[in-house]
Formats: sequence, C-alpha cells, structure tokens
Amino acid sequence: MISTTLVTLLSASSTLALPFWPTSASTTATSLSRRGFPNPEYKSQSFEDFEALVATARDWILRTGPTDPLAHLYFGTDSQPGNVIGAVGAYSNILSGDKTGLVVRCDDPDGGHWRGENATLETVICETGFRNRKPLEKLCADGYTVANGGLSAFWASDWIHRLTHIPTVAGGILGHHADGYDKVLDLARSNATWTTLNMHTLQAFALDAYAKSYANPGDGCTGEYVPPASSSSSSSSSATATATPTTSFTATQPATTTTAEASVVQPPKQETGGHCHSHADGSM
Repeated sequence: MISTTLVTLLSASSTLALPFWPTSASTTATSLSRRGFPNPEYKSQSFEDFEALVATARDWILRTGPTDPLAHLYFGTDSQPGNVIGAVGAYSNILSGDKTGLVVRCDDPDGGHWRGENATLETVICETGFRNRKPLEKLCADGYTVANGGLSAFWASDWIHRLTHIPTVAGGILGHHADGYDKVLDLARSNATWTTLNMHTLQAFALDAYAKSYANPGDGCTGEYVPPASSSSSSSSSATATATPTTSFTATQPATTTTAEASVVQPPKQETGGHCHSHADGSM
C-alpha cells in the first residue's frame, strides 16, 4: 500500500501545471545581450562558472549554519547569527534575480566598467576581463589565495561584482561598504550587520567556500592577508602629509542613533569611486 501510494503521488507531481509568474523574468545566461563581445562561448562558460560559485556559497551556508567558522570569519555570525539568512538571500538574489535586459558590452562607451546612471542595465567586461580574469578551475592554482590574490581575479567572482550593480538583480542595496580583503574581515568583526550587503564580502566567502569544496577540498586557499607594499611604514610618513580624504570605509564600532525611539545601527559609508570604478585592490 505504501509503495502504491508513493507511485501515485510521484505520478501526480509530474503532471502539475507550470507556476504562474507575474512577469516574464529570466535568470539565466541566455538573457544576456552582448555588444562587441568577441567570444560569446567564453562568456557563456564564465557565466556557468558564476552560477556554480554562487550556488556553492549559498549551499555551504545552508548546510553549515551560523556556527561555521567560515561564516564567523566573513559574516560575523558569532555576534550576528541571523546573518546567515541575509547571506543566503543575497546569493539567491544574485543567482536567480531577474536578468532580463542586462547588456554586456565590450565597446566601453564611457571609459569605465560600470555605466551607472548612463545605462543601469549595462556593464562592460572588456578588455580587463580577457587580460586578467581566470576560469574557476584555476582557483588555488599558481599560488593564489583568497586573502591576497584579488577578489575579482576570476570571471565567476567578477560576475558577482557586476550583478550587484544591476538594480533588477540586487535591488540596489548591495554595494561597496568595505573594499579589500582586510576591510572585509574588519566589517565582520566590527559592523557585522552590513556584511551580507557588502559586495566584497560576498565575493570572498564564495571563493573560500568553493575552494574548500572543490579546488582544494577540505583546506581551500584562504591565506593570510599581507598589506600591499605601498602601505608600508617607509612610505606612510610622506603619504600622510599629502593624503586626501577617501570614501573607503574603515570599520569601527557600529555607530548608533541617539533618538529616544531606538538605537539603530548605521551603514558604513559606501565607496563611490571615480567613473572608472576601480577599487583599493586594483580591481575594476
């Protein structure tokens, strides 16, 4: 009787109608238009890498939960255990959010990778992509570490960056709250509420989770952060006299409002950057 019932249920499930969706959204690489893209096959492979990377990050969190050391490291779940919900939601949104109308360009009309207000659904990935981006199979190879190798070194992780700027995918709330690996860790320690909305945090965790899952199973290639040579003490004294304020966020204890109603954690200042949209680690 049990087996017959099971077969009946399985048969019934296979005949269910397709769900009703309120709009004709598309979540796959086939929805990506291209202008001046010299190698559409390579673009397709890079997007498959992206889907594998983000799905691995999401599934890692679902399997391990807030007590996982990797979640502690990047999302501060030792102090904010609920951040796992936000992280899963962010990865799901980037992976499955509506990509209809997204245009990937190689002709670089503005001299910068993110077109911003000029065209919010367009992103430029050439020539930097072909010069610097690697396939995901190269993760942990040639001495690469997540801490020092660049968070946009791979096509897959760079797509996370690109898509966080697309309003239909990320809703406009994911951004540059803390740029660079060291600032990512600072954010998790000092202002963990905003880690799940920080683009570089999402990149770093995804790379680390994928490395530990596939590239170097069990061990990964996190590495220990080493400050770039330009920030050494030998150059800091002369730089101090001429330095100008930047918009990069330096993590501190969370700022709070002083209203009588409640104490609300304030977001770290977003890095606005120039039109070329480059970051502290040299990525674009």
